Amino acid sequence: SVGWKEAALRETELPPITPAELDRALPFEARNHLELENMESPVLAGQVLGAASATAVLEAEPAAAGSRVLMAAVPRARRDWVVAVLAQAGLEPEVVDLEPLAALNALFAELPLHAAVDEAVGLLDVGGRHAALHIASRRGGLLTRTVGPDAPADPGSPQENGYRLKLSAGIEQTITFYRGRYRQEIAAIHAAGGGALAAGRLEALAASTGKRFDLFLPLAGLGARGEIDGRPVGPEYLMACGLCRWWDGAHV
Repeated sequence: SVGWKEAALRETELPPITPAELDRALPFEARNHLELENMESPVLAGQVLGAASATAVLEAEPAAAGSRVLMAAVPRARRDWVVAVLAQAGLEPEVVDLEPLAALNALFAELPLHAAVDEAVGLLDVGGRHAALHIASRRGGLLTRTVGPDAPADPGSPQENGYRLKLSAGIEQTITFYRGRYRQEIAAIHAAGGGALAAGRLEALAASTGKRFDLFLPLAGLGARGEIDGRPVGPEYLMACGLCRWWDGAHV
């Protein structure tokens, strides 16, 4: 996967369009919807997600309903770096994905089909370099933001309290923005990444934000128990598990 901080990613609505038509139109539509002015040699990708509104499909002719489209771009150098690393190992990638999309793949593959329809779900990736919150809904609405700095190596250190306060504020601001933009509430927040395993961290975030936080174990749905000797494992392998979903028919 490619880190998302240098990427441009946006879900938008277009007139009814097929995947083949989007492939042809992408070089032009991407410049209308993505910030590419300062991106050197962008690599583009797009995906038709479905009808823009289920209500529109029911109440109007199918041809009148627009299409929800996901567009993404990354600097060619970032994509090529990943490919070059694999080439040195004698490997060729089947797909190069963005970190937020790979992470959401892992989550949505485990959610029941009725989840994330009337309400959106959040995925908090607590990493060593930064914490990011990805919010998505099956009805449409994708948002990804950095919500916190790098996590303290020792959750028992004096820096932990300040870190939790910054992380909580970032989460609340992002949820408020999402609610205003997409008119959807957040049902729950699933937490992954190595930092999600820190003792007491998720409980503190739940108390300060008023949201339910669940530890997400992406390995559990891939045939693994998700723990060793009673200790949860798997949240730190979120990206790898999401990338694996490209081949099991559960890619979202």
